[in-house]
Amino acid sequence: MMKHVYIILCLFAFATLANAQDGPTATVTGLVTDALSESPIDLVTIYIKDTNIATETAINGRYSLEVPAETAFTLVFSRLGYKDAEEQFQPMPIQSTRQIDLAMAPEDSDVEVVVRASKMEENGMLREEVGDLR
Repeated sequence: MMKHVYIILCLFAFATLANAQDGPTATVTGLVTDALSESPIDLVTIYIKDTNIATETAINGRYSLEVPAETAFTLVFSRLGYKDAEEQFQPMPIQSTRQIDLAMAPEDSDVEVVVRASKMEENGMLREEVGDLR
């Protein structure tokens, strides 16, 4: 039993260390909205340029990201269907918080999306519909 507790504690410590950033941090939070409709945008990827530090917006468009304190950095906001946006930041004090709200501009696209829906009829026949979106 003690061996299992030790293994669980080791795994927890490893997971905590794997998610920790080196050095002191600050926090950037905010809301990402559509520039035209002003509605929140979910699944926007926000990352620090030239690093693997990233997060995504929630369904309400809100995000929170731990960033290195006392270091200048650039945040990149990216989502399919919108123009990427970059915001440069001056160094932030340790454990400080800054709110950055951003309105993303929709991007014109030539991407074609085909939607295919299948439905089983009562008589056992399969019915398919194909829609074309641009």
